[in-house]
Amino acid sequence: MNKDTRIYEPIIMPDRYIAESFCDRLAASKTYNKEKFQPIMIKEYFERERNTLPMHSVTREKLSMLIDMYIEKGEKATFKFIKKNMRNNRKKENNGK
Repeated sequence: MNKDTRIYEPIIMPDRYIAESFCDRLAASKTYNKEKFQPIMIKEYFERERNTLPMHSVTREKLSMLIDMYIEKGEKATFKFIKKNMRNNRKKENNGK
């Protein structure tokens, strides 16, 4: 809840949870589509839920960036990026840097 407006609204998700959300979507897409899985399916699912899932614009932008990276560069490059830039950045998140 926003302390000033007293209205429930999305907040910016920490990077490590954005990475987890990406991994959840990837795993679900692979599980539900099995042999028919194509990387674009993650983006299609993400776009379908755009209007029903409340998400802060910054969080949505970062998650979309990971999905696009996965589609363009593949799983190995995306996970390497996550490990290097998003997984262990607790200090950066707490300091606002």
